[in-house]
Amino acid sequence: MFKRGMGKKNLVGLDIGSSSVKAVELNRRRGSLELLNLGYENLQTDTIVDGQIMELNNVSNVISSIFSEHQIKTSRVAAGVSGHSVIVKNIVLPQMSEEELRESFSWHAEEHIPFDIADVNLDYELTGHSAESLQVLMAACKSDKIANVKQAIQLAGKRHAIGIYQGCVRGWQSIHEFASERAGIEF
Repeated sequence: MFKRGMGKKNLVGLDIGSSSVKAVELNRRRGSLELLNLGYENLQTDTIVDGQIMELNNVSNVISSIFSEHQIKTSRVAAGVSGHSVIVKNIVLPQMSEEELRESFSWHAEEHIPFDIADVNLDYELTGHSAESLQVLMAACKSDKIANVKQAIQLAGKRHAIGIYQGCVRGWQSIHEFASERAGIEF
């Protein structure tokens, strides 16, 4: 799924951590992924506090520096979010059609999220089912957290795909499968 989600163009995976920014530029070639560039740069102290970007200009300058220093040409960026504003949880729901799940998921998710449902972005992936139930991987993130990361990437002049919305959970699963099968990395 990750490979198909990349499209035909290159993509940069960006990790904005509490103390550094990391970037990988990937190219899709003949059905496999090729690592083109890898970059890493530390952030100044207190740039990110409790998972929140406090110094947007510092983070965007670091992103720009990594792209420049490592000659990353791709402007399409995919970044994830993490921290206390993010919830990823396996939940069990009654058996229903995919359409019913899509229409009712926000309502079902409310009981698992300690935030106001209006303040979060949601995504889910059906991971299994039986005659009586559905096993669903739910992901939720506070919208302001996503906006904060988007803003840092935009200030660096890059196009972004961030957050917990259609495709993010499936992307994580595909990365996990790719890493486990091809690189021997276990999560």
